[in-house]
Amino acid sequence: MDPDRMVRVLRLHGTGRVLVNSAADWGRSDPLQTRRVGEAMLAAGFTEDDVDQVLWRNPVEFYGLSGRLDLSTPSPGALHEGNSILRGGE
Repeated sequence: MDPDRMVRVLRLHGTGRVLVNSAADWGRSDPLQTRRVGEAMLAAGFTEDDVDQVLWRNPVEFYGLSGRLDLSTPSPGALHEGNSILRGGE
């Protein structure tokens, strides 16, 4: 959905129960589309709080319902199958 169409949807339905996601696994995908939606929202008169709600808080609330959403920052020394995240031990 292009940013202008998303803005029209948000005007019609509000920001309370809508989230924007960029699925990188469906053919051609633009991972920056979410940013463009946020910019279009601001240009259309939505507040920064509205943008934060649609692009961050609503998705966190929705995906958090699974009980598996982990927003903690991993330790830089974390290992994955015995390998350090930093290649070459740097």
